[in-house]
Amino acid sequence: MSLDAAKGAVQVRSDTFEEVCSRFNNFLIWQHRLGHTIKGLVIIDKNREDEYRHLLSSFQTSTKYGYLGNVVDIPYFAQSHETRMLQLADFCAYAVWRYYERQDDKYLNIILPRICRKPSSRKLDGLQHITNNKQCTCVACTSV
Repeated sequence: MSLDAAKGAVQVRSDTFEEVCSRFNNFLIWQHRLGHTIKGLVIIDKNREDEYRHLLSSFQTSTKYGYLGNVVDIPYFAQSHETRMLQLADFCAYAVWRYYERQDDKYLNIILPRICRKPSSRKLDGLQHITNNKQCTCVACTSV
């Protein structure tokens, strides 16, 4: 994905959240095609509840990627210490941050085999590097 001019932190957060929700919805669609019909629940840290509640409602019916019909309509907001799912998400975010900011793949290697891949191509779908560098050799840019 190429890096367009950022319109500020709120726009970046909105675009990123839309990407995450869309990819989660795609994962659920792929699971349905494999015979595992389930719906997904978005769990969000309580710190920005109002902002994320508004963002989710604004693109729940339609996003630039289409309909998010497999994500249930009411997100669950919690503090990180209240749910292991947020703790796991924090670990994954830390692993990716360490890889890109400190060139340390120790933690990313733990989660990399479990990151969602597109069924048709096996290309990483659950990890994306947003950069203008066409020669990037990171794991997200070079996945096949």
